[in-house]
Amino acid sequence: MSRKLKILKFEVPFINRIFQNSLFREFSHYSISTLIYQLSRVLVELIAAKILGPTLWGIWYLLNLIIAYRDVLNLGITNGMNREVPINLGKDDEVKAKQVENVTFTTVLLSAALASIIISLSLLLIKDPNIVNSLLWLIPLFVVTQFYYLVNTSLKANSLFHYISKKQFIFSVIFPVFAVPFTYLFKLEGFIAAFTLALLISVGFIYKISSISYAIRYDWNEVKNLIRIGFPIMAVGIAYTFLNTVDRWIIGIFLGAEELGYYSMAIIVFGGMTLFPKVISQQLYPRMAYDWGKSNSIEELRYWTWLQTKYTGILIFPLLVGVLTIFPWIIKTFLPQYTPGIFPLQIIVFGALFMPFSAGWGNVLNIIDKQTYYLVVILFAIIMNLGINYLFVVNGYGIEGIALGTVITFALYNLTIMIIGRYFLKRI
Repeated sequence: MSRKLKILKFEVPFINRIFQNSLFREFSHYSISTLIYQLSRVLVELIAAKILGPTLWGIWYLLNLIIAYRDVLNLGITNGMNREVPINLGKDDEVKAKQVENVTFTTVLLSAALASIIISLSLLLIKDPNIVNSLLWLIPLFVVTQFYYLVNTSLKANSLFHYISKKQFIFSVIFPVFAVPFTYLFKLEGFIAAFTLALLISVGFIYKISSISYAIRYDWNEVKNLIRIGFPIMAVGIAYTFLNTVDRWIIGIFLGAEELGYYSMAIIVFGGMTLFPKVISQQLYPRMAYDWGKSNSIEELRYWTWLQTKYTGILIFPLLVGVLTIFPWIIKTFLPQYTPGIFPLQIIVFGALFMPFSAGWGNVLNIIDKQTYYLVVILFAIIMNLGINYLFVVNGYGIEGIALGTVITFALYNLTIMIIGRYFLKRI
C-alpha cells in the first residue's frame, strides 16, 4: 500500500508518525522564521523607499537584477550540489556528498572573484555618479550574497532547516538596526552597505555553529559532472528569474526608474507572497531527492508533490486576503508618493493563486532529469510575457498593463508545469 494511502487510512507505523510530527515542527519553525524574515525585509524596504523616493528606489531595483542573476557564473554547480548531496546521502555515501560540497565551494569562490572584476570594469562605461557609487558598494554585496546562498543550499541539502531558521531570525533583527540609520545618513549606498553587513553577520554566525564546513578542493571531473547535472537546473532557475523580472526590464527600458519605483510596491508584495510556497518547496525538495536516490519510488514522488500542493494552497488564500486588505492602506497612509503603485499591486497578487497548481511538479521534473522540458515551458512563458507586456506598454496601459500581463503569463505557466510534470511521471 502506498505511503499516501497509509496516511489517509491512519495505518502509519509509529516511526512514520514521529517523522510526520518532526516534519510539521520543522515546517512550523521554518515558516515562522521566514514570516519574520519577510516582514523585516518588507518593513525595511518600505522605510528605505520612503527615504530614497521613487527614482533612487527604482535604481536599486535595477541594480538588484545583478544579484538576481548571480548563479550564471557558477554554471549550475550550486544547483548540482543541491541535488547530488541529498541523493548521495540517500545512498549512504557521505564522503561523496562532502566532496561535492567542497568542489562547489571552491568554484563559488572563483566565480565571485570573476564577478567582482566584471562589475569593476563596468564602472568605466557608466557616467552617472549615483550608479557608479552604488555599483562599487554592490561588489561586496555580490560576494557576500554568493557565500550566503551557498551555505543556505548546503543547509537545505542536508535538511538542516533549523539552522536556516536561526539565520533568518538573526538577519531579521540586525537588518533594520543597520538599514534604517544607514539609509537615512548615506542614502542608497548606505542601504546596500547595511544589507551586506546583515547578510554577512547572520551567515557567518550560522556557519560557525552548524556542522557545515568547506575546504578548498578542485576536481575537474567532479566540476564537469556537477555542471552536467546542475546547468539545466540553473538554466531553469535563471529563466524563471528572468520570467519574474521581465516586468522590471520592460518598465526600466520604456517607462524609467521613477515608474519602476512605483511598481516596486507590487514587486515587494508579490515577492512576499511567492516566498512561502518557495519555503515549502525548499523543505520538501531534498526529501524528494533523498527518497528518489534511496528507492526510485514513483509513489513517493507523488506523495511529496501532493503534500506540497496542499500546503501551498492552504497558505496562498489567506495571504491574498491579507495583502489586499492591508497594503493599500499602508501605502496611502505612510507612502503617499507611491500611490500610483496601488492598482498594479492589487492586480499582480492574483498571479499567486495559480501557484498551487504547479507546486511540486517543478521539483519532480528536476529529480527525474526532465529539466529541459521545464526550461522549455519557462522560455515560452518568457516570450509570452515579453510580448504581452510590450503590447500593453506601447498601447499606453502603463504599469497596470504590465501587472495584468504578468498575471496572465503566470496563470498559463503554472498550469502547463502541472500538466507536463504529471505526463512524464506517468511515463517512467
